Formats: sequence, structure tokens, C-alpha cells
Amino acid sequence: MNLRDEHHRSYLELLPPPDLHLDLDARLERLRQQLADGTCSPADVFVTLDDEDRVEATCRLADLTETSRVLTQLRWRGAPEAPSKGVVLIEEALARARELGLARISTRPTDAFLDDGYRAALIAGGFVLEGGRVEFKTPVDELPHEDAESLLTWRDLGELGWDRVTAVMARTSQDPAATVEQATRELRDFLAPDDIHNQPDCVELGFLDDEPVAFLCAQSDATGWGTISFMGLVPEARGRGLGGAVQRRGFSLLRRQGAALYHDGTESENHPMLALFARHGCREHARMTEWEWTSANARGTES
Repeated sequence: MNLRDEHHRSYLELLPPPDLHLDLDARLERLRQQLADGTCSPADVFVTLDDEDRVEATCRLADLTETSRVLTQLRWRGAPEAPSKGVVLIEEALARARELGLARISTRPTDAFLDDGYRAALIAGGFVLEGGRVEFKTPVDELPHEDAESLLTWRDLGELGWDRVTAVMARTSQDPAATVEQATRELRDFLAPDDIHNQPDCVELGFLDDEPVAFLCAQSDATGWGTISFMGLVPEARGRGLGGAVQRRGFSLLRRQGAALYHDGTESENHPMLALFARHGCREHARMTEWEWTSANARGTES
């Protein structure tokens, strides 16, 4: 079933404590504002109830792009066997995805929550395991500052324009076949949401000897949450110790935007990036696995 007005408080009680120390009443007001302005739809929040009419388990389809959503981690109240009562919500979320005509859903359950029943429900729904991920959360005021003598100089999207920025972004991708068209779509997706900082000054290119060698997109929202949505170096600039300078520049952009908490992550096999997080004092928050559902895979499963 979907979230109803009378269940807002018990729904929020199931979600993890807020990173920015909002109390339950403040979180309740924020939820009601999101429901009123359409940034959260009750049709995308799935719940089961216990015998006391409280929300017992929940998950949500959250916006990612026009044709993609994130399925938030299944949360539940009470005994360890409760996930078996909540996995039906995955089926409800997939029914909603088909109703919306979505092409893709991604989800990242943490290792501590992903029991056998949860895993089986994902597989039965057509989700495919993509790999592992490590997430970090650190107060921005604990992160290192940008080097005063950095080799890189920075210019933003507003100054450079889309064509130049996306051309460099495509070259910084880990996918050697990435195209400018793909980079353009990805950057538009980063800047599309209204509830995060999406102005041209959150996207920059880093220059070394007047040549663009780095791409950076750092974004925050009104709650103080911030992340580096994308960072990368062109192939010929890799292995030269510049990655740390790019990440520290990202921290600078987040400070400028007023972010209080840095939340980011990388694949568990990306050892250079993990080393960079460690070098900058980022606190490990969770280890998780990444799963993906696509409409094409789902059709194959159903047939």
C-alpha cells in the first residue's frame, strides 16, 4: 500500500536518523512540504502496517532521471524476520515502475540489511547484481582545504559553455567509448533536479598549463547535504597525483554552497579512489551492493 497522511510519523521513525540533527517534528514538516510541492509522491512510497496501524516496513522510488529511479533501501521495524513481510513492497515498486514506463531502477542495500529473503526478492523481481560499493559521510568542516599552490586552475560551466565542458567530461569517463552525447545527457541529469544546487557554478573544468585536464561537478541541497556528483581526469593526466587536487576543489565548492555534510562513495574495487577517501580523512559509513533493474531485463525474465 502507499503512504497515507496518518502514517507520516511512524514512516519517518523507520528511516535512519537525520545527518543534520533535525528532530522528528522538523522532519515531519519537511516531508509534508515535499508531498505538497510534489518532490515526493505518496504513490512512490510503499509501506506495510503492523497490528497497531504503524508503518512496519517501507521503501520508496526516488527520482533520478526522467526514465530512471532509485529504490531506497527496504527498512523495517522489529524482529529480524520482518524483511519477509516487507519484500512485497519490492513487487509494488516494480508495478509502479511499469506504470510509469521506467527504463531503469537502481538500488543499494547495505550489507547489514541484505538478508537471504531480501536478496531473493530482488532477484525474483529482475534485479541484477552489479557489484559492491563503499559509502562515506564526513562533516564538511573536517575535510581538507584546497591547496593554495595547486597546479590546477578552474573555470566553470557558465564561462566555458556546454560544448567545451561536455567534450572534456566525455574524455574523463572511465568508459573509453563514452561520447559527448552521453556526457551531455549525464550532465543534464545532474543539473535537472530542483531540490539540489544546479547552477553553472557547480560544474568546473580544471586546467593545467592552459589545457583542460579535469572535470568536476559538486552539488548540495537545502538541508546541508553535499556530494561530488562526478569527478575525473583525462587519460594523459592520470597517475600524476592530480586526483587529490580535484577532490579538494570539490570540497571547496561544497563549502561555498553552504554544505555541512559530505556524502559520497565509490565501487569497492576502485582502490585508487578508496585510497583518496582515506587520505582525505573521509569516514566510512556503509558497505553495500549495487543492483540494477531494467525494463529490457524484466521483459526477458517474464518471458
